[in-house]
Amino acid sequence: MSTAKRAIQSTNTEMKKLKEVQNKLVRDVASEKSQMQKFMSAEMATLRTLIQGLQKSSVQLVKGRIPQPLLPGSYATVTLEDVGWHTFHAAAASACLGTSSQQGVGTWMKYAMPGKSGETCERTCRRTHKNKKCKASVSIRGNLSKMTNSKNWAAEYKQYSCKRKAVKFDDETVVREDAIWSGSIVYCCCSVN
Repeated sequence: MSTAKRAIQSTNTEMKKLKEVQNKLVRDVASEKSQMQKFMSAEMATLRTLIQGLQKSSVQLVKGRIPQPLLPGSYATVTLEDVGWHTFHAAAASACLGTSSQQGVGTWMKYAMPGKSGETCERTCRRTHKNKKCKASVSIRGNLSKMTNSKNWAAEYKQYSCKRKAVKFDDETVVREDAIWSGSIVYCCCSVN
C-alpha cells in the first residue's frame, strides 16, 4: 500500500474517531441540558411554592397600610386619633388645674367635661353626677409638629367665663374625629366646691 493510501486511510480512521467523539459530546451536552432543565424546573416549582407560602403568611397591605387588627399590642385596638384625644383630655385636665387657686387640693376628683354647643359650662357642670360647680371654661389647641425653635407656638389656650356658650366648632362631641389635629376644643372645669 502506498504512503498516500495509508495516509488517507489513517485520516479516515481519525475522522471516524473524531466523529464518534463529536457525537458523544453532542449526546453528553444534550443529556446535561436535559438534566439542567429538570433541575431548573424543580427549583422553579420550589420557588413558586415558597412564594405562595410567603404571600399567604405575610401581612398584606390595604391601601398602602398594614390593617389595624394585625398591628402589635394596643395598636391593634387603639387608633392614632384615640391617642390624640387621650392627650387632649389630659391637657384639658391640666388646663383646668391651672385655673384653680387650690391646684387640685381636696379629696374629690375634679373633671374636665367637653363643652356642649349652645350650652354654658355652668349648665354642663350642673348636669354631672357630683361636680356641679363650674370653675372655668378653657379652650386648648396643640400644634401637630415637633417644635424646632422657641419662636413658634406649641399650644394655644384660653380661659373663658363659665357663662360663655360653647359653639359648634369647639364642641368635641360634634367635631370631626380629626379635629384634634387642626381645631381648638372647649372643656368645662367642673368641681364639687
